[in-house]
Amino acid sequence: MGEDYSDEDKANDDIEDSKNADANVNADLEEDIHYKVCQGIDTSIEYDEKDYMDTGETKDKIVVYTDGASVNNGKRGARAGVGVYFGTGDPRNISESLAGPRQTNQRAELMAVLQAIEAVASSGTTKTLVICTDSMYTINCVNVWHHKWASCGWVNSQGQQVNNQDLIRAILDRMEEYCGSIQFVHVRGHSGIHGNEQADQLAVRGASITGMH
Repeated sequence: MGEDYSDEDKANDDIEDSKNADANVNADLEEDIHYKVCQGIDTSIEYDEKDYMDTGETKDKIVVYTDGASVNNGKRGARAGVGVYFGTGDPRNISESLAGPRQTNQRAELMAVLQAIEAVASSGTTKTLVICTDSMYTINCVNVWHHKWASCGWVNSQGQQVNNQDLIRAILDRMEEYCGSIQFVHVRGHSGIHGNEQADQLAVRGASITGMH
C-alpha cells in the first residue's frame, strides 16, 4: 500500500501502482468538505464506502464512475487510458487512450473526471452530478490542494510548477461553469464495486489503443 497524500509533492507520477497509493484516505478528509461554485451551488466530497451508488440517472441526480489506467506507469513506453462509465450501453461511456506525451495514471484519472463533467454539462442539465472515483489524488487536487496552489501561482512548496495543472485547472473551470451540484464520492478500487470495475475495464481498454499518444 502506498503512503497517504498530504501534499501534491508526495503524489509521484512515477509510482507503479498509484491506485494502491490512492486507497489510503487522509484522516482529516473523512468528513464532507464543501466549496461554492456556480452562484452558490455546492460541490462536496463524501467518503461513505458502505453506501456505494448505482450508476444511472434519476429526476435529480446523475451518477458516473471514472477511472484511469497506465500500462508501465512511470516508465518509458507507458500507455494510459481513460474510462468513464455512466451505465450499461450508455452512449456517454468513454474508453479511449490518453492524449499527449505524459502517459501517467494520474493524468488519466484527471482526464476521466474532466470528460465526465463535459459529457453531462453539454446537455445543459442542472442535475446533481455524482462522480465516483478511487483516486484520492484527483479528489484532493480539485477540492483541497488547488486553493493553496492558486494562491502561490501554481507553484508547489519546492518552487516547481504543479504537476498536471493543465487538467486540474480545466476541471476547476468546468466545475465553475456547471450550474448544478457536483459531488465526489471516494470508493475503493478493485473491491467488486460494479461501476468502478466497469470504469476500470474501459480505462484498461483505452490504454491498449495505439497510435493516438
